[in-house]
Amino acid sequence: MTYDSQKMNDRRDALFAALLILLKTKPLSKISVTQLCQEAHVSRMFYYRNYTSFEDVITEKLERIFRNQMRFMEKHHFTDPIQFGTLFFSFYRTYVDELKTFIRSDLKYLIYYIFKDDIIQLFQHGMLPENRLMSDHYWQAFVSAGLTETLFDWVINGAVESDAEMGEKIAQIIHNPN
Repeated sequence: MTYDSQKMNDRRDALFAALLILLKTKPLSKISVTQLCQEAHVSRMFYYRNYTSFEDVITEKLERIFRNQMRFMEKHHFTDPIQFGTLFFSFYRTYVDELKTFIRSDLKYLIYYIFKDDIIQLFQHGMLPENRLMSDHYWQAFVSAGLTETLFDWVINGAVESDAEMGEKIAQIIHNPN
C-alpha cells in the first residue's frame, strides 16, 4: 500500500470512528458534516470528495471489513459448518461495539443489505463443504439472511456465547435445513 493510499484509509477510518462516537450521543439526523469532520480531524473537502452521505461512510467501511473477513476465512481450511460458524463469529467479535452502535442507531438496514450479499459470496466462494442445497440461490438467500439476523441478535445480547457455541448453532441450522 502506498503512502497516499494509507493516508486515505486513515482519513476514512477517522471519519468512521468519529461517526461511531457521535452516534453514541445523538441520532444520525442530528449530526452535521461539520461536526463529523471536526470530530475526525479531516476537512469537509475530503468528506465531499469521497462521500455523498453518512451512510456512504458506513457502507464503505463495512465493505472493507467484509474484504478482510474473506481474507481471514480463506486463510483457514475448514471442513465443516462448525468451523465456519466459529470463525465467522470469531471475526465479528472484534466489531461487536461498532455493530451494536449501528443497530441501536436504527442503521441495521445498512448492515443487513451488505452482509446478506457478502455472506452469499462466502457460500459462492466454497467456504463451506458442498451439500445439495448450497448451490440453490433461495437457500443461500435464506441462510445468509438468517446468519445476518443471528449476528445481530448475538451482538445485541452482548456476544456472551463463545465463538465455538455459535459455530455449533450455525452448523445445526446449515446442516439440518429440513
